[in-house]
Amino acid sequence: MVDLRYFQAGAKILSSIVALRASVLLVASRSASWIISGTRLRVFDSQECSASRVSEGIGVLFEADLRFEIDNMEGLAVHQTPAGEIVLTLISDDNFFPALQRTELLQFTLVGP
Repeated sequence: MVDLRYFQAGAKILSSIVALRASVLLVASRSASWIISGTRLRVFDSQECSASRVSEGIGVLFEADLRFEIDNMEGLAVHQTPAGEIVLTLISDDNFFPALQRTELLQFTLVGP
């Protein structure tokens, strides 16, 4: 079993993990504060996950914050279209505070291998 601290990165809080392929994990993490909120989506090789160390993963697939008008995304889902495209869906809510936050739904189609 993998210790979830393996996926932590700095001040980011783990929000979602989904399997993209047999050995590829997508990990969504978020930061939330009154000053800055943001989201990072990283890729991990599940074969390299270890409970004994923390990793930044293979790479960052997506990163944004309030400078880009993107809030802290709390949910991640992945599906494949009938045409074989892989679609990522990220969602956030306004925490019943619409003066400062928005409910957002982002979708991205992965391109390439």
